[in-house]
Amino acid sequence: MSAYVIMVREKTVNHEEMELYATLAISAREGHHVTPLVRYGAIEVLEGPEVEGCLIHKFPTMKDAKNWYQSDQYQKAVKHRHNGAKYRVMIVDGVED
Repeated sequence: MSAYVIMVREKTVNHEEMELYATLAISAREGHHVTPLVRYGAIEVLEGPEVEGCLIHKFPTMKDAKNWYQSDQYQKAVKHRHNGAKYRVMIVDGVED
């Protein structure tokens, strides 16, 4: 069953850290079966507090998503995201076909 990593950026606090994160995060996808579906396009919040953006990546399974997130390469990148912005991040199981 597919799984989705959903990242919701609530507020940027350091643009330089976010630029470094973006560069490292792209290379951290290498070797992982990830399909970008949403990448910080136009957003309209219908309920809840305003957010700056949203990213959704599709993975073949929950295990694949966790393996990517916990990979050494992504963990090198994620520290810059933590320094650069406030996010909510989750992995969600998809619907069975």
